[in-house]
Amino acid sequence: VLQGNLDEVGVKEERVSRAFAALSYACALRGLPLFFAGTSAVGLADALACGLYGEMPLLVDLPRTYSPALMQELEARPGRAMILENVFASEWIDHIDRLTNLGAKQLFFVAPFADDLALLPKGIVSYGLPILTDLLLDIAEPDGWTFSGSKKQDLFLKDVVTGATYPVRSPYVRALGMMVFEETRYEDILALAHGLSGAKETDVMDALLCGVPYAYLHDTLATYWRGLKSQKLWHGEDTTEIARVTAMFGAEVLSHA
Repeated sequence: VLQGNLDEVGVKEERVSRAFAALSYACALRGLPLFFAGTSAVGLADALACGLYGEMPLLVDLPRTYSPALMQELEARPGRAMILENVFASEWIDHIDRLTNLGAKQLFFVAPFADDLALLPKGIVSYGLPILTDLLLDIAEPDGWTFSGSKKQDLFLKDVVTGATYPVRSPYVRALGMMVFEETRYEDILALAHGLSGAKETDVMDALLCGVPYAYLHDTLATYWRGLKSQKLWHGEDTTEIARVTAMFGAEVLSHA
């Protein structure tokens, strides 16, 4: 279901679709919010929510000024998923701790441009997982979502990951030079995601979906990229990761450490 929905919104390459579906499942299990920056951010959130929970998520365009009354209203809203716009460059970011704990909801924070990710504080990874959506997309127009019929989705997910190997010690994550608590958070999520995918597409998951957005957020992308190549973590010059990151940032940026 998830991969079908992702295909509709423009995630066409199977390796990327499988990796992103597994990573999204893992975040849902942990109740970890997703921060989407870039093209089709809302469409991706819709696709995931419909596949995971069988419902369209509530879309809330927040005012730039923080409102305690609106925060209370958000906390009281029903539903299992919610999309929040206009958080990245507003007063709401100062209340991110409370905003990422709106009850038992999967939260998607969205912004229309990749550059918006740079507006977030570096410590945002303590509250959720940043994703650069342009790294996923192969361009398409969504014409309908498939809704999950499962009413016990969480139980289903736990069954799927039974037997996963813990912990994941990802060289793609270790190369980022994270603080210990950040590294632990990422490797916990990746352990679940690797189990869900049957340990397939782990390089796409670890590097393209997790490593590159983190490095971009911390303005260390070129250094991170050169480190991966020096450790021979790529398998050829035409891999999914190299092609997509080069297309987005340019070869000259990646070669400039």
